[in-house]
Amino acid sequence: MKDLFVADLAKHENQTVVGFFVAASKQLRMKKGGGEHYLALILADRTGQLECRMWDNAVESSPSFEQGDIVKVKGQVCRYQERLQINVELIRGALEGEYDLGDFLPKTTKNVDAMWAELRGYVESFTDPHLKALLHSFLDDPEIAGPLQAAPAARAMHHAWIGGLLEHVISLLGLCDLTARHYPEINRDLLLSGAMLHDIGKLQELRWASGFEYTAEGTLLGHITIGIGMIDR
Repeated sequence: MKDLFVADLAKHENQTVVGFFVAASKQLRMKKGGGEHYLALILADRTGQLECRMWDNAVESSPSFEQGDIVKVKGQVCRYQERLQINVELIRGALEGEYDLGDFLPKTTKNVDAMWAELRGYVESFTDPHLKALLHSFLDDPEIAGPLQAAPAARAMHHAWIGGLLEHVISLLGLCDLTARHYPEINRDLLLSGAMLHDIGKLQELRWASGFEYTAEGTLLGHITIGIGMIDR
């Protein structure tokens, strides 16, 4: 069980710490003046993230882990330009069994089962049989239903946590339902279908096994194009 979180680091300022984090970002950069490299890192867990630097042995340490991996870190907590950092002394990829993934990824505070039931309730309220069938083709597909309950809505911008996409969609559905009640000329089923499916491509745009990253497909195509293809199929 992880016992040192990003949120705790301020209490350890000017101390050497050892802990496990997600390497949310990793860049091997050249030091000013050239000749030597350093590692620019963003380390994260479910409580937050912070920038870190590894000034020595960066080239030798870099191959031991990839961006998105859980890593074991030893370093000194310090401040640079009033921002908390870790000056990393040692870093390596964490071994299986050394960590609990639930310590690293932020999660929705909402009840996922309740949100899923609410989502299905909206679909059941549709009067258009074709749109209802379209939505059921997504929600009844286990390869979509599982990820839709777990996916973040974004890498960083909003609802960037496990269950964030479902939470985002439910929030939009509530707003769209109120709008449709206020403006009866709106096609409610079509409006709600758009809210449910507008980010469906994020299921393939993002991956969230140990951190929130873009897939190759997500980088090349983006969630809108991916989502159109999913709806067409």
